Amino acid sequence: MLTVLNQTTKPYRLILALAGLAWLARAVIALYRPDYWSPRAPLDYAAVIGTSVALILTAVGVWGFYQYHLVPPSRAQTVWRVGIFATCLSALTIGVSNFLEDALRFKALGNVWVVGALALFIGLLLAGISAFWIKSFPPWVGGLFVICALGLFFTEANGQFGTGLALLALSLLKGTHS
Repeated sequence: MLTVLNQTTKPYRLILALAGLAWLARAVIALYRPDYWSPRAPLDYAAVIGTSVALILTAVGVWGFYQYHLVPPSRAQTVWRVGIFATCLSALTIGVSNFLEDALRFKALGNVWVVGALALFIGLLLAGISAFWIKSFPPWVGGLFVICALGLFFTEANGQFGTGLALLALSLLKGTHS
């Protein structure tokens, strides 16, 4: 079930691994307490851009994970699909709006972040909880999505560290779709 990255690696696995590394880098930056809302120093801008990159990579990586893991039709599959769509759409939306709001000073997009972050949290929770009932997944897959949700909810370094490790672990799961 769990395989190491090799020559047949699907692109989503690399993107998920990069997303995990981006969240880990973001966790390290968070230790230095950057100013996200009014960036002035290079570290502040690195935090804003790092968050946007991590969110966009997360959206693309989770979408790839969804595409390469066949899930048989069921109620759990429906909830899984809704959770994945909410996760990808909201992560992509807040990744772009975060950059526009904080790096380029379009402050009106702050509300997009709040609504998008809530949708991302709910999407990851739905995906995680439904994954526990999907027989084609090992039991720990659902736990990793829940860890991602909690890690993004607790936005400081510890939460981002957990999100990064969870995404790295998800990148190791071989897909069922070739």
